[in-house]
Parts: sequence; structure tokens; C-alpha cells
Amino acid sequence: MKISVVIPTLNAGPLFKEVLEAVKAQEFPGEVELVIVDSMSEDGTAELAQKYADVFFSVRREDFNHGDTRNLALAHSSGELIALLVQDATPADSRWLKRLADNFTDPRVAGAYSRQVSRPDCNPLIRIRLKGWGAGQVARRIQELKNPPPESQEVRKLTPEQIGEIIRTYSFDNVSSMIRRAAWEQVNFPRRRFAEDIGWARQVLDRGWKIVYEPESAVVHSHNKPLLYEFKRIYLDHQNWWQVGRFRIFNRKREVIGASVGGSLRMLKALRAEGVGGWALVYWSLYAPFYVFSQNLAQYMGSWADRWKEKYRWYDKIDRAISKGV
Repeated sequence: MKISVVIPTLNAGPLFKEVLEAVKAQEFPGEVELVIVDSMSEDGTAELAQKYADVFFSVRREDFNHGDTRNLALAHSSGELIALLVQDATPADSRWLKRLADNFTDPRVAGAYSRQVSRPDCNPLIRIRLKGWGAGQVARRIQELKNPPPESQEVRKLTPEQIGEIIRTYSFDNVSSMIRRAAWEQVNFPRRRFAEDIGWARQVLDRGWKIVYEPESAVVHSHNKPLLYEFKRIYLDHQNWWQVGRFRIFNRKREVIGASVGGSLRMLKALRAEGVGGWALVYWSLYAPFYVFSQNLAQYMGSWADRWKEKYRWYDKIDRAISKGV
């Protein structure tokens, strides 16, 4: 079997060579083809990529789109299975690729995705949040569509358990994933400014395919981003969850306040469980309420963004401003 590994790049920085070496070190019995598409990098990324890639090409930076550019890279690839990786996600060991591929013995599996493990320098709040993500957990999960998501008029009736089930069903993450070419030929990645992976997962599940979360395949990947960046990313996450799953975590502003109080207390408990102590505990304990509130506010605003853009013409400018730089 031949597998293609696709990596889109833009000014990847010093971690990129580590990622490339880890890809080349994979223990896989078949042929592995490395395809890299670069968006006019200026830091030597393209030159390094050409030394490692079997297929390399560039696109103009202004033409990059998360869905379209990946589709273009897949069209340049030739593997029956295609692994998708980002430029700063390092395979955790030499079995990363094979452990993903093993899931495709089931002919109904369209895609599989890896566990993400935080880097050693990851700040504790991000590390705690990552462990709670769908791609941060330790139990393998098979995702298939049992019940369609509710229509928009039913959103207020959803329980937290129902929302959790929607998230577990449609989660997929191109930070580290693998897809079957036959499934991609049926359903290309949608053109989206963000979360092309979740949009694709929704469509293939609707067609009767399965997706597997495979925690035995792991990558080391995390970011210590400023609070504003985290706010923007979560905003876009929940704008996309509304579009894909038709749910909102929060329907009213006052729910954001209540959840932030409880969430801050849980975060303080989690910091102690992570072994954070001394002045670090003081610092992160003071920072945690702002972090939790910004997360919840971003979830609220993101899930209502489409409605607000329809109702208030001026909100489109706010939406574009929040989306810029993510």
C-alpha cells in the first residue's frame, strides 16, 4: 500500500526540520510519498521542504484556503491513503503513520485522526484544555451518524449531553489525520476560512462513512498564544460548530457569567492536579478567570455570529476583524 503525507507550509520556523525527520523515520511497510505545498514562505521553509519532499509546489499566499489548498495537494498525491499534517505537529514516535493506517482495514472508515500531546513548554491552562479536547483524550472512538443533528429551531432544547454527543460525532482534526482517497473523491474538503476538517467529517458521515479517533497515533503539538488569539480561534470554532451541528453552548449572556465562575473554580482545581505550585500557581490562578471568561465569551459570540450578521449589518465588520490572523 502507498500512503501520501501532505503538509501545507508558511514560514514554518525551526520546528519544521524536526517534523520532516520524524515523518521520514516512520516504520511503515509500504511506500510513503511526501507532498508539501508552500504559500510563498520567506524563511527558508520552501528550500528545506524541497530537500525532503517527493512532490513540492507553491501557491500564492493570497490564494491559500484551508480546504482548497489541501484539495490541490491531494490532487498532486498518489497514495490510496493520505495523511494530513501541519508544519509544527511532530509525530510522537515511528509508529504514528501505521497506527492511523491500521484503522482502514474497515472499508467503511473514511478518516482517522491522532491524539495531540502538548509540548514541554506548553502553559498549564492550554495543557489542561488540550486534555479535554476530542483530540486530546486517551480512549479510542469510532464515530458514525446515528441521529441527524437538530434543526435550528430545536437548538434551545439541547441538553449538555446532546451537545457533547454532536461534538464527539463530528470531531475531526487535520492537525494530524488520514483519509481514504475514495472518500475524498466523493467529498472534497469544503472551501472554508476555518475548520475544513469538521465540514468534511459532517459530509462523509452523512454519506454513511465512519471516522475513527486513534489515540495510539500521537503528535506533539501545542501553542502558547496570547489571550486575544485564543479568543479568536475559539470564536471561529464555535461559529463552525453552529454551522455544522446547529448547537450553541450558551443561548443567553448571563449563562456566560455563570459558566465562567464555575469554570474558573474547576481550572484552579485542575492546576493543582497538574502539579503547578509556588509563584506559578499564584500567577496562573490569577490569570485563569480571564482565560475562562474569554473562552466562554468567544463560544457565545461565535455561535451567534451568523445570526447577528443577518440581523445587524455592522456586525459583519466585527466578524471579519475577529477572524483576521487565525
